[in-house]
Amino acid sequence: MFSPPPLLHRNRPPDRPNPRRRHSKQTSRLRSYPPQPNPHLDIRKRLSGPEINPSTPLPVAEIHRPPENPPPPLPIRQRNLKQETTNRKTGSLILGPAAHRDPKLLNLGLEKALEFFYWVENRFGFRHDEWTCREVAIVLTKGNRMNLLWDFLKNMSRRRHDLVTTSTMTCLVKTLGDQGLANEALSRV
Repeated sequence: MFSPPPLLHRNRPPDRPNPRRRHSKQTSRLRSYPPQPNPHLDIRKRLSGPEINPSTPLPVAEIHRPPENPPPPLPIRQRNLKQETTNRKTGSLILGPAAHRDPKLLNLGLEKALEFFYWVENRFGFRHDEWTCREVAIVLTKGNRMNLLWDFLKNMSRRRHDLVTTSTMTCLVKTLGDQGLANEALSRV
């Protein structure tokens, strides 16, 4: 059965509010008060992240969770066409993604990644495992910092023998091969 909308009811009981009226007395009273800060909308709290207690170690499961929005793989720099032309004429042409990487920013990022790796261990008592060591080694491999990579692996294997395993080395050989450094991978293993 069809019933007309409430606006068309002429014989409305007096206790019901008028549907044509937008705001009641209560809402107009609430609008006169200053707005209270909403903790869910406070941008400073959202950007600062959760409070971390340095005395309790971080759980490994929290660290192993992949990021929701992964960062871009490597810093990119502006192409210099004049330099590329000179390199092409002299025969020292670099192609692929490595041609557009900024080496200064790349090295800074790798140093900061290692600094963070050691900082989280010292500051919060986080115990690195094979997975975290392998991920840092892959980052160093993709950044083409071989001396730093081998020093890092030696340091980790001296700390605990289960940090650098056969699967870690297999993964690194595969990554070095993907980077075009298969001879480097086989000479060190």
